[in-house]
Amino acid sequence: AAAERDPREEAAARYSILNVSSTKESLLPTPGSTSRLMALAQRALESGVAAQHALVTLKTHRTIASLLARRSGSRDEALRHVDECLALAVTARQPHDEAVCSWLEASILRESHPAKARAAHSRALEATARANSPVTQAYSAGRQMRLSWDMNTPADAIRDSLAAIAAIETLRRLQDDAESSAELFSSWTLDYYWLSGRLLRDHRDTELDLAFSIT
Repeated sequence: AAAERDPREEAAARYSILNVSSTKESLLPTPGSTSRLMALAQRALESGVAAQHALVTLKTHRTIASLLARRSGSRDEALRHVDECLALAVTARQPHDEAVCSWLEASILRESHPAKARAAHSRALEATARANSPVTQAYSAGRQMRLSWDMNTPADAIRDSLAAIAAIETLRRLQDDAESSAELFSSWTLDYYWLSGRLLRDHRDTELDLAFSIT
């Protein structure tokens, strides 16, 4: 793309490299991955802005916000990227991205600004409804599950978690054939791992069977 001097295609290619690298690291983490991903993200963002590629730009802001949210002392910067993502998502009419960035905002603000976190939570749910997409619904269900464990009683958290798993299972059943079902389902297995681990961590005998069933 660079050789052909096609800036939009180059921006899309750089974001694709970032996206694949992020997925790889989420499934099989390696030392120093955050720094490497951040370097890829900065290049993708520069390319997206230069090419005026709105989708690449907003999705890269989303990725950078997620990376920064994991670093202590970087949350204000993460929120700036969240704001950029949300503004671009509204302009480009991308409710899925609006939902994703709203969930990220809610997680960042949960402890420091609970009221703002609740507002972001509400916006995430509203954007999910507008997206009218099983993929967005499954993603939001997973985020709702994690948030519920931080904010609710174990019984309510388990209820929300089982609803999240049900949403993912619905997404899998919507696929036309076994190959596409398995390929898509692999993207959501981290939610299963997270929930089973969370149940096992608390060592409640009544939840052991549920934890192993999720596994």
